[in-house]
Parts: sequence; structure tokens; C-alpha cells
Amino acid sequence: MNSLYNCFIVNPAAGGGRDKEKLIEKIRIACEKHGDEYEIHLTSGITDAENFVRRECEKNPERKTRFYACGGDGTLNEVVNGAVGFENAEIAAVPAGTGNDFIKSFSEHDTFMNIEAQLCGTTEKFDLIKFNGKYCLNVLNIGFDCSVVEKMRNIRSKINVPNGIAYPLGVISAFFGRFGHDYSIKFDDEPELEKTFLLCAFGNARIYGGGFCAAPLAKLNDGLIDACIVEKISRPKFISLIKDYKKGTHILREDPLDFITYKKCKHIRFEAQQDVGVCFDGEIVRLKSIDIEAVPEAITFAVPRGSECLILN
Repeated sequence: MNSLYNCFIVNPAAGGGRDKEKLIEKIRIACEKHGDEYEIHLTSGITDAENFVRRECEKNPERKTRFYACGGDGTLNEVVNGAVGFENAEIAAVPAGTGNDFIKSFSEHDTFMNIEAQLCGTTEKFDLIKFNGKYCLNVLNIGFDCSVVEKMRNIRSKINVPNGIAYPLGVISAFFGRFGHDYSIKFDDEPELEKTFLLCAFGNARIYGGGFCAAPLAKLNDGLIDACIVEKISRPKFISLIKDYKKGTHILREDPLDFITYKKCKHIRFEAQQDVGVCFDGEIVRLKSIDIEAVPEAITFAVPRGSECLILN
């Protein structure tokens, strides 16, 4: 029997809500088999997971609780934001959503859906990215790729189409829309960069957007943010970049690309001329000024038995 209290935060809308009942049954069977204390909380809307986790941590300060985010990257982000700052909280990810990029930082992805393996998981300390009072676990991105998600969601709000159709439509809309924006970016104590940028990705981990490896050198426990900044380029040149950007070889080429800046840093100051979309772990807010910093060892994350994190120092 585990001394932890296990709290499963289930987003009933994740993955279209198709397998919610199957997941809940798997949780019950595994916990009762192990004799572990557990509860299942179904989220009721945006920020519910974050608020619930924070309340539980405050209400039971002496109890060690492992919060399992059962949904996509957005649900995981809410659980992280609710648990950060509480020593009595551990976080686990059960990838039941449509976007599950964070678990791509680990081996044996199937173990994350194995509840028994989750109950027997061991913990690691991971960094977070903090920006304007919010926290990001995976990747924070601004520019073209965020515009794709915004346009995709706008399309889905108007017509009932699946993600598999809405996403390509979002790509086309962003590709033929405004291509590049003027930003000011300052890394640590370096001089400001003021240019027209196509996209900016700030990685705690490496992979986002369904499989693009923006930050191939990122580590989850190095106390640093990996910044990848792409200046405005022509549309044909952008198309030629996509393959490397997906594989993570855009910064590992023998002929370095002079329109890409990649560096590790602790602090970034970002300024736009107007509010821009800021995508963090798949969630979007609109901001004009952004203060971004690395927070070392900010959370305790449970890695399921049989898996290991692939991007640690």
C-alpha cells in the first residue's frame, strides 16, 4: 500500500470525451488492487483543475498528494499551476487528450496510460518557466505557430469540424496572413534585439505543436530556458525549414542558419507593439509585455514505472 494520497483530475472533455468512463474504471481497478487511497475529480470547466489542486494543497498541508492530470497538455498545465509552491504536491500525467506533447520527453509513452505503473512511479524535480504570474511546463511560443492554433480554434468556433481538418485550415490561414511581427527581445543582460520575427519558442522541454522539436538541447533540470528565435523569412524559405524544425536539426546543421538565434538563458524580456497570442502548453493568452524566467526545481513530477525522462542533466 502506498502512503501517498492519489487524486485523479479527469477532464471529461479531453480527447472528445470518448474514453472517459473506461479511464475512470481503469483508475478504480488499479487503486483498489493496490489498496491505495484515491479520489477522482471531474473538472467542470476552465481553471477548475488549477483551483481544485490549490484548494486541496491548502486544506491538507500535512498530506502528500499525487495529482494525476488526466487530459491533454492544457489539463496538465492547470494542475501544475495549482500545485506549484506546495511541497506536499506531486504531479503526474495521464495523457488522455488530443495534445500530449510533454510526455514525448520520456521513454515508453504507453506506461503513462498504465495506472498501475503510475501508482508505482518515482519522482524527479523539474524546472518551470514563469511568465507574468503564470507557469509553463513544456514550451511557451509566440508568432506563426501560435497564430495557427488561434486560427484553428476560430474556425472550430464557427463550423463543426474535427481537429484533423481544422488544423490544416489554420496553417493555411496563418501562412497567407501577416508573416512576421516586430518584437523587442532581451536575453539576460545582453543588448535588446529589435527585429521582425516569424516565431519565438522558449523551451523548458523540447517538443510542442504535435511533434516539432523547437528546443533540441533543452533539459528539464538545468535551471535554464532554451530560446529559439526565427527572424522573418520568405514563405518558400520557411517551407524549406519545416523538416529541420520538426526533427530538431535546425540548430545542428553544418551550415548554420543566420536567421535563427538559439541560446540558453535564465531571463527574457519580450515586448510587442500590441497584444499578441502567447501559447503555453497549448493554452493561449494575449499579452503585449512578457517577463519570462526559469524557476529551477519548481515541481515534483512522478515518472511511471518502466519509463524515464530522456532530457535531464
